[in-house]
Amino acid sequence: MATIFCLTMFATNFQVTNALMATTVFHKGATAYGLLGSMLAVGSLTGALLNARRTIPKLRTLLIAMTSVAVCTLLMALAPSYWLFALILIPAGLSSMTALTTSNSTVQLTSDPTMRGRVMALYMAINQGGAPVGAMLIGAIADHLGVRYALGLASLVVLVAALASSLVVRRRRLQPTAPGAAMQPAAFEED
Repeated sequence: MATIFCLTMFATNFQVTNALMATTVFHKGATAYGLLGSMLAVGSLTGALLNARRTIPKLRTLLIAMTSVAVCTLLMALAPSYWLFALILIPAGLSSMTALTTSNSTVQLTSDPTMRGRVMALYMAINQGGAPVGAMLIGAIADHLGVRYALGLASLVVLVAALASSLVVRRRRLQPTAPGAAMQPAAFEED
């Protein structure tokens, strides 16, 4: 959940970063901004369709998607032209949708059925609550340092979150579990 909070707080604030890149960096108008939203939608829809066929969420998929979001965000920060920025939004939308759907599935399938409603309420609060806080932070950073620096910082935060999650999972896999310890649900595969 902490990883997804970092993702939604920093990297999925496309409505803020796209508007700032379109207007302040590339000096484009409303039509060009709208096209950026369409490019993101193409990637998101593709990600949703590809993820719909997955039956079991895998940790590897989540971590690869998080890393891909970080790389795409960095490439967006470095994009020298509007059209390159627009093209990078396609894999950015695909990878962010993959990360969000995989994490949602994982939280649902690994929660104790008696606690699933409470866990999902917490997950949705984190998922939906990260974006408004992140929009404010990204906007403040972009205002003081520039939108490219804001995107670079977002990329770094998501990459660190993905790496930290990977290390935590590896550490837990190496620790022996005691009899009677919490169950490892069969619906979640780590590899």
